[in-house]
Parts: sequence; structure tokens; C-alpha cells
Amino acid sequence: PLNKPFKQTTVMKTDVEGEQSIIMDMNMKNTVTGVKKDGVNYVFESVTDAIKMDMDAGMMTMSYDSENPSEDPMTKMLGAEMEKLIGKKMVMTITEKGKLVDVAMPDGVDTPAGQSMESMGMTASYPDHAVNPGDTWNSEIDSKQTKIKALNKYIGKDAEGYIIESTGDVFTPSDEKIGSFTSKYVLD
Repeated sequence: PLNKPFKQTTVMKTDVEGEQSIIMDMNMKNTVTGVKKDGVNYVFESVTDAIKMDMDAGMMTMSYDSENPSEDPMTKMLGAEMEKLIGKKMVMTITEKGKLVDVAMPDGVDTPAGQSMESMGMTASYPDHAVNPGDTWNSEIDSKQTKIKALNKYIGKDAEGYIIESTGDVFTPSDEKIGSFTSKYVLD
């Protein structure tokens, strides 16, 4: 329902291969509010409440937890970027079928942290027809930094909600593959 905030936890595990391979695990807690319906689109405001992140870039590893600050120099360096997001509002426009139309990052967030947040704006896109457990559909999401091509599968319903699994590849805007992903969405 519009104007009724809900809590969202996003768990993102990323493995990017290339000249500088990176393995990153990120957990985010957000308060999300649907603020208006604009034609066939919905506008959501998402405020980042907390971020926990572990990153391994080969010769360098870093961890950050906004709820448990650390004096470690590497943690402070990562924290300087992530703290720009805590308590800030991101605005997402999404179609009725879950396709991300636009993401407006908080003012002053044009850093790598903001770019990863923009990518986290990805959602499972829903098909335009009824599906049964096992059915699949393709989706594509373009953001300023990446293009995502996914194969989505409706797994079924359990006690938590409706389960969708997505697998796909991540590309640069010029179609160079930079990684792949597997995700699970539970819609309640």
C-alpha cells in the first residue's frame, strides 16, 4: 500500500572477474515506502538504515559494518564511502511488472558505493502473463553503469512468500561482460 513503510533486507553476493577481480558480500537494511503511482509505474523511496560489506579484491580485503564501527584503517576507508548512503533517500521508479525504470541516488553520491547501490536497485522483473511453478522468462535492465540480462524462474510459494530465482550476466554499457549473478527473491 502507498505511504506505508516496510523493512527490506537485501543480500547481494557478487563475484566480478576481470583485470581486477572482486568478491563482495553486501547486506543492506532499508526502509522502503511506496509514495505514488504514476501511470503504470510506482515510485518508491528507500532510506538506507544499515550496510554490512565484506570485499576481497585479491591483495586487499576490507570489511565494514555500519552498526558495529571499527577503528581499522581499511574499514574506515570503506566506511567513508558507505556512510554517504546511511540515512539517505534513494528514489526508484518501477513498472507494475517490477522493471526498474529509473533510480535517483542521494545528492552527492556518485562514488563506487553509489554505483553498487544503483545496481542493487535491480529487481526481478515479472512476466506479463500468469506463470506456474517452473515457468521461466527473460528480462533486461539498463542502468547508467551496467546492463543486466537475466533468466527468471518462478519456483513456487512457501511459508515466506512467492519465490523467484534469477540467474544472469552483468555487462558494461558497451556490452562487455563483467560478471554474472544468481539471486533469489521472496515476495510476501
